[in-house]
Amino acid sequence: MSIERRKGKIERKISSREPELGYYLIITDTEATEKNYFEGLKEKIPEVFNDKIVIKVIKLKRIKLENIVKDVKNLIGYDPQFRIPWIIIDKDENNDFDAIINVAAKNDINVGWSNPCIEIWFHAYFEDIPRPFNSQQCCSSFKEVFKRYTGKEYKKEDQKLYDLLCKYGNEERAIERAKVRLKYYKNRGVKESEMIAATNLHVLIDEIKSKIASK
Repeated sequence: MSIERRKGKIERKISSREPELGYYLIITDTEATEKNYFEGLKEKIPEVFNDKIVIKVIKLKRIKLENIVKDVKNLIGYDPQFRIPWIIIDKDENNDFDAIINVAAKNDINVGWSNPCIEIWFHAYFEDIPRPFNSQQCCSSFKEVFKRYTGKEYKKEDQKLYDLLCKYGNEERAIERAKVRLKYYKNRGVKESEMIAATNLHVLIDEIKSKIASK
């Protein structure tokens, strides 16, 4: 048997173990921001939990409505019972925003979304969430807030983004702020594409942090 085949069998055997706290498969189609943020979250998990919770961040070329279920199932692979898939998307100019969320939900795929962009979630680390009309306004507003609290320029490609948000901001307050905004819209039956300046990313972050805190 070749080294490659033996290695494949070893990897399959190891990865088929179910981590006690879950195997999170986070899927994004952005080059930097979302990927760096979740990689930063992953790096912050204490080493003692390395075999208890797994976070794997994967970039797709593009998240498309017509391919979403097939793409996620292909990424989940041979042990889907162990994987907790989360697709990360922004409303921005995505005309399929609501449809992606609905199709994913029908196929047991979680969607972490922000409207209009992920900077809405980042903003919550520092202050009450504003209500920008579009991604350009959202990013512009967050750049000012980020500079004011950190003394640094906001860069989407910054690999230390998660560290900076937690160091100068407050993740617990961010979760609470996002909860309040989302509840406001849900109580009024508003669909996600019309939930201006809202996000549900706090659900994923809170779930991971709560699992770790409970141990």
